[in-house]
Amino acid sequence: MNVPTLTGNVGAKYRIGADRYYLAGGELYASPIYQYVGPRRLDLQNRFDLKSYGIANSRVGWQREKADVCTFAHNLPDERFEAYGVCYGPGAETVRPGAASKF
Repeated sequence: MNVPTLTGNVGAKYRIGADRYYLAGGELYASPIYQYVGPRRLDLQNRFDLKSYGIANSRVGWQREKADVCTFAHNLPDERFEAYGVCYGPGAETVRPGAASKF
């Protein structure tokens, strides 16, 4: 129960020398990531499921040998998803939506 049938992550990382942009050494990087979580059963009788969802994340930064300065964002499209659910018995089901923040 509460275990997805399928999960997956796909990501990429692009790096370029920071000298090109007049920074003192190191590399600039960008990394988009997509995360997928499949549907999850919430009770042994298979009466209640949480829906599958996918979210996009990103990270952008500057990295040197002993330092890394970055910014990152999770759930870029601000998708609302069912993060957790419980079935207490017939007719007593609860779902908690995923949290999101905007700056």
